[in-house]
Amino acid sequence: MIIKSNKLIKIILFFITFFYIQDIYSEEKNAKIVAKVNNEIITNQDISNEKKFLIAFNEKLKNLEEKKLYNLAKDSLKKHFVKAHELKKHFKLNNETDFLKDVLENFYQKLNINNDAQKENFLKNHNISEKRIKTKLEIEALWNELIYKKYIDQINIDENKLKNKLKIFSNTNLVKSYLLSEILFNAKSKDEIRKKYSEILESISMNGFENTANIYSYSDSAKFGGKVGWVNEAQLSIKISKILKEYKIDDFTKPINIPGGFLILKINDIKMEKLEINFDEELKKLIISERNRQLDQFSSIYYKKIEANAKIDEN
Repeated sequence: MIIKSNKLIKIILFFITFFYIQDIYSEEKNAKIVAKVNNEIITNQDISNEKKFLIAFNEKLKNLEEKKLYNLAKDSLKKHFVKAHELKKHFKLNNETDFLKDVLENFYQKLNINNDAQKENFLKNHNISEKRIKTKLEIEALWNELIYKKYIDQINIDENKLKNKLKIFSNTNLVKSYLLSEILFNAKSKDEIRKKYSEILESISMNGFENTANIYSYSDSAKFGGKVGWVNEAQLSIKISKILKEYKIDDFTKPINIPGGFLILKINDIKMEKLEINFDEELKKLIISERNRQLDQFSSIYYKKIEANAKIDEN
């Protein structure tokens, strides 16, 4: 009985292996090259996998028209390989570091995934591997590090201006806070601004703000549907704070001209809260916020520069 049982197990394992190899062969046989970025090949299978990855960030992308989701995944892969090509000049990629582990944990926290069981379900439900997530997150983390090293000496922060702003809010009991989402886009002329804004409005009407952020936004928040989170008035520039006062919950602004592009903000919620001000602590937060804002602008400028020099061929 044991001998027969062992033979049966071997037969079952043989057929499992056979069909697994057949599936892989079938996928490779049906794979078609759709683009090349600096000699990195992008196939239709790569795009299929990228769609799964993007939906993992934003479930609402499932409702997006198939052609738009395809183009979104294709553009996401092109951006990934353009950045990776540049990063190889400065870093060794595919390293398991404590920093990458922290980045991965932050990724899960943003998706409200707090334990191993939830992680396992998340990966299984979206049919993606943690290795793939690590690869994507490593590129984004190293890109931010590269931008920091290149441009930190060019950051210009007027601390006195921030202190004066903070003093205004230190004399009030209640401060307005906004739950924001954003779309950051670029345009070179007035005609291009009008055209892009018209496309964005149409997309918001058809697909919603979150999906539109995925499609059109250059901000890092795009992968999370443009979600910024809660921001109080003390953390906003005077210009943006003044603009937001003209809008209500569920409204979104017209394009706001900022260094590095045009910003559309959506107000998801508003609340009044008591701001307990530790002046030194809040000043540090404002300085960090302003530094990151300027680094984001440098990031956009630098990416456009290397993208223009990249060799991109599309079928």
